[in-house]
Amino acid sequence: ASASVISSLMRERPGGQGEDGGAGGWSVVAYGQTCDGTVRDYRPIEAAIAPVQAKYANWRRRAPLVELTWLWNHTRAFPRASAERQNVVLPLLDLNPELFMHVVSFL
Repeated sequence: ASASVISSLMRERPGGQGEDGGAGGWSVVAYGQTCDGTVRDYRPIEAAIAPVQAKYANWRRRAPLVELTWLWNHTRAFPRASAERQNVVLPLLDLNPELFMHVVSFL
């Protein structure tokens, strides 16, 4: 192996470890993955860290719908789509939170 990914730096979720209930502190998570990446070919390193980064790609796909649902539930978003689209989107926004999270987990 030419390279080793030793650890990742991660910030705790808001409301987690922070004393004031705000953003938590930072932590180092051991990873210890070796790979054949070099300064000339970074692709093997990117492939090695892909599983660690996958949750961020999932969030980028889900975030707009989660944010829209929050706005809808706090009466800060209003329907403006055609009736055809409202029949799909509005029932999704009105699901109970647990069911909504399950549906969105497939995105």
